[in-house]
Amino acid sequence: MNNKVDTHLGKKSEYKTSYDKNILVRETRKINREHIGIPDNYQWTGYDTWNAYEVSTLTKKGFPVTGIIKIVYSASSKYIVESKSLKLYLYSYNMYMIGSDYKDAVTKLLSQIETDLSKLLETRVNVGFFTPKNVMRHTFYNDTLLEEKINIDSIVFNQYKTDSNILNITLHDSGIGFKLYTSLLRSNCKITGQPDNGDVSVYYVTSSCKLVEESFLKYIVSFRNENHFHESIIEKIYYDLNKILKPKSLCVTGLYVRRGGIDINPQRASCEDLIDKELVNVYSPHIKTTRQ
Repeated sequence: MNNKVDTHLGKKSEYKTSYDKNILVRETRKINREHIGIPDNYQWTGYDTWNAYEVSTLTKKGFPVTGIIKIVYSASSKYIVESKSLKLYLYSYNMYMIGSDYKDAVTKLLSQIETDLSKLLETRVNVGFFTPKNVMRHTFYNDTLLEEKINIDSIVFNQYKTDSNILNITLHDSGIGFKLYTSLLRSNCKITGQPDNGDVSVYYVTSSCKLVEESFLKYIVSFRNENHFHESIIEKIYYDLNKILKPKSLCVTGLYVRRGGIDINPQRASCEDLIDKELVNVYSPHIKTTRQ
């Protein structure tokens, strides 16, 4: 499906006034993983969590039903949904009368979206609905930003194409867990080149080493001129950290700033226990970062 991924990207969009599932476009994960040197059968667990903030439909009596939807599906799926096609698909519900009353409209809306996306991606897709008052606003881990903990004025940042050789480790015989949190991630859309900004959270446990924090910041900044989808960026970070640290446990989470009314939050982990349960729970509203 790679030849269809630019169906909507970089082009003038027609906003449909009636529901149309044919707007949706999928992309194979394999193509993007191969492009950044990650085997398609690479072992991890994880999910992609999407939050769409501009969702609306109508009841049969014409009453607007407006809210936020949360979409979650497994990183083991063969496909991902292309983000602009998802936005246009959700917009196609704006004038669509779908339920006898508010509750019925929400139920049918979620059912239809789950059905369409599950069929498109050939995997189970879960969808939740929230009103704006449900959404919590605070940072993901409430951790201090790494760029505020170290002396960034002493570091020269001059590499903007990613190279895992930027990463350095030092011996550390503790076996404790380390957390790293930064808001310096910036990459660009693979098709349009539009900037994607976000936060990155890393948790890892090793028995004999730890990351040199300055090198990690330089590594994150080096994505600044990379052109990849959100999921690929987080998978590349996980792959490179796993290779250099050889950790007992590793979890990498990307919390991207919304664009086009949607934010994308991929999470990859070495085991299911490290997955943030609230992040992937479609019955719980998204815990937003400050920038989201």
